[in-house]
Amino acid sequence: MSETILIKISTPTSRIPIEKRYNPEFSLKQLKDRLYPLTGIEPKNMVLILKNEKGETIQKLENETLSLTDSGIKDNYEIEIQDSDPNGIYEQLQNEKVEKYVMSKEEYDKREDSFKKYRLENPQLFKSKKVKNQEKEKENEKDKEKENDKDKEIDEI
Repeated sequence: MSETILIKISTPTSRIPIEKRYNPEFSLKQLKDRLYPLTGIEPKNMVLILKNEKGETIQKLENETLSLTDSGIKDNYEIEIQDSDPNGIYEQLQNEKVEKYVMSKEEYDKREDSFKKYRLENPQLFKSKKVKNQEKEKENEKDKEKENDKDKEIDEI
């Protein structure tokens, strides 16, 4: 038997399951405690659904005293975590209606601490590479012209 079991963890809002390794001797209670920081679902409100490698539901995991191995969890199995709390974090996120703050252009332009003002006061920091390269080329051309002028002066002497 391997030292750890690779388990895929999914939640109502996760698009891709998180893969984590756990000690096969952990109890389901210990697993729930470790999943809390990952999911935000309190252990007492977690409903664990075990799925095989193909994503087919095998069983609901209810006996918190059983080890992961005794619960039938194998490498590459998935545990879908559902929140039984009707006021839980996922429910709050789904129902949260936060009004977006919008500032008018005129109001933004009046601000002293805006990014726009900073950018206008420091244009050298926001030039594209192409513009910077063009400026360098112009400087190089001017330097060459100066050298040529010096060479002509020397030749005339």
